[in-house]
Amino acid sequence: GHRFFCSGPEKVIKVSSSSTVKDNATKLVSLDMPLYCPCPQCRSTKGYVAQLMRLYVCTPEGPVTVTLDPHIQPSAPPCPVFSLGTENPVELPAGSVWVVRMPHIYMGDHGPYTMPTDSQHLQFCRMLKGVFSYRDLNKNP
Repeated sequence: GHRFFCSGPEKVIKVSSSSTVKDNATKLVSLDMPLYCPCPQCRSTKGYVAQLMRLYVCTPEGPVTVTLDPHIQPSAPPCPVFSLGTENPVELPAGSVWVVRMPHIYMGDHGPYTMPTDSQHLQFCRMLKGVFSYRDLNKNP
């Protein structure tokens, strides 16, 4: 399948010829991310839809704490919101790379939540904002 990285809702990261990424994660931190979006690499007239499958997190070295707390709404309300199942956000160690694998299918009490067939409902399928937070340890709380 096609693979691509996003730094915000429907914002595919562009990599320069020197393999330098010139994008930041401001939108990723402050906005909901779509769970499904049109595949930006597909040239088929059928118009395939891509699914959010992984979160890649690179934590910087230094006096910064990064936490992770994803919440996924896989369908239009009413539906459950899925999380890691932890009471508090997960604190990630400095200078590390983390990959969070998302489910292919979300299963609730009333059965599976699969990708909507009606494109009008795609807007309700999302990873809710607030996935990442950070704190500069050099600043007062």
